[in-house]
Amino acid sequence: MSNKNKNITLESLCGIHLLQGFELTEQNIKRYGSLCKCNVVKFMLDGITYIAIEDPDDGYRSYCEEIKVSSEKPKYSIPDCEVLCAMKPSSDGEDEHDVLIGIDTHTGLIVFEIGTMYVNDFYPYCHFEYHPENMFCNEQRRTNNEHTD
Repeated sequence: MSNKNKNITLESLCGIHLLQGFELTEQNIKRYGSLCKCNVVKFMLDGITYIAIEDPDDGYRSYCEEIKVSSEKPKYSIPDCEVLCAMKPSSDGEDEHDVLIGIDTHTGLIVFEIGTMYVNDFYPYCHFEYHPENMFCNEQRRTNNEHTD
């Protein structure tokens, strides 16, 4: 069974992977018969490009739609970065998040977050974050900037 036909969930991406590319962008996506400008993240794990699209819903709420495999590569390739992908824990035990986090296994810092925050709240929101400064390959730059501040 190919990945293109497989139902990709955030949970199914948990585990150790090589992060090889990342791009945050906007794309016109067809919604209900018309084009809608949506936030999109493309990320490459182990040579496979995944795409996550924000469903803007009604302007007050937004969700991260299902994850799909894409033939489009992210605009920015990066040196192989080993990441531990895991689901973001709830912040206070009550609020539930459906967010995949990627933690650089060398620095222990979060490199990306993709998903929906506060999924059971009245105002859930799509959550895409990228922190390239937390990758091992950028550690020297981060350390130098900490000493100059």
